[in-house]
Formats: sequence, C-alpha cells, structure tokens
Amino acid sequence: MAFLLILLIPLAGFVTARRGRRKLMRGSGLVTAYCRRQGWQQAPPDRDINARTLLL
Repeated sequence: MAFLLILLIPLAGFVTARRGRRKLMRGSGLVTAYCRRQGWQQAPPDRDINARTLLL
C-alpha cells in the first residue's frame, strides 16, 4: 500500500503541473491574439532604464 502511495503522489503532482502549464500557455495565447487584433505590439526592452531612473 505504501509503495502505491509513493508512486501515485509524484504522478499526481506531474499531471497537475502539466495541466497548469497547458492552461497558462492557452491564456498567454489568448492575450497575444487579442493584442494582435488591437494592433498593439511589444516594445523592445529598455537596456538603459537603470541609468535614467537614477536621474529622477
């Protein structure tokens, strides 16, 4: 009985993690599609932001 629990607990965690990741990726895809329909685009990262915020 204990051996069965040792096998089932990690398996349940693995299945739960995969479902969560799949749900997260589906949500990310919906946001990306919405942004494309609205004509929004991602701005390139600002590499010099730390230097400019020190001036404030």
